[in-house]
Amino acid sequence: MVSMRKELLIGIICLWAAFLLYPGSARAQYQDGRIVVLDPGHGGQDSGVKVKGALPEKELVFKLATEVQRALQAQSGIAVFLTRKSDIAISILERTTLANRKSADVFISLHLSGPRRGVKSDQPWFYINRFIKDPDLSRIVKQEVQAGINILPWDLAQNSRLPESRRLGRQLLQTWQRWEPEAFSEKKDLGLIRAPLAVLSGVRSAAVLIEFPARMKLKSSGLENDAYRRKVAGIIAKGIVNYFSGR
Repeated sequence: MVSMRKELLIGIICLWAAFLLYPGSARAQYQDGRIVVLDPGHGGQDSGVKVKGALPEKELVFKLATEVQRALQAQSGIAVFLTRKSDIAISILERTTLANRKSADVFISLHLSGPRRGVKSDQPWFYINRFIKDPDLSRIVKQEVQAGINILPWDLAQNSRLPESRRLGRQLLQTWQRWEPEAFSEKKDLGLIRAPLAVLSGVRSAAVLIEFPARMKLKSSGLENDAYRRKVAGIIAKGIVNYFSGR
């Protein structure tokens, strides 16, 4: 009896390990559609950026994420998941692990930036991960990911997905420019920014971080305004849909 229980326990552990190592199996239940994972930054004791008289970053981006989720779920064939469903602290590894377990097609992390000297634009900034320049390491990562073998650390996973991430970032940027042209009125257009961001580097899908400037008029016309926040959510959702449709 003890031996049978031991074998059963080992079997359960092996099945669970297989699920963790091969997150693509989670796609079966969503095989007819696309999977999007939205990551509202911070949470719990980590409040993120605080602006006097306004909600902290963690609350604003969570509100925005839930509205993007609603906008996307109105589209047929799109399943949407949030990395956190309440005001809790979760690690970067937990955020990227969720995206990979769900076999996400798109991962978007939402943040609010702190004040930046000399920057007056109200435009959001779109970040994609910085490519690892070692050609041998990059080639190995690409081969292993294409083969569906997850034997390398997830902090290298994004290397093979950068073309998709770049296309997603450009689509989000172009969609924003069409719907909010006044935010891009200044001569200096930051466009896509490459940075070694940990929350993006471990994701095995198109991955972009969107950062909204804290200098936005939060109370009157910014993210704290329900109508404007819904507009922003709609723009992000539209950009994702355009990415899926290849526009």
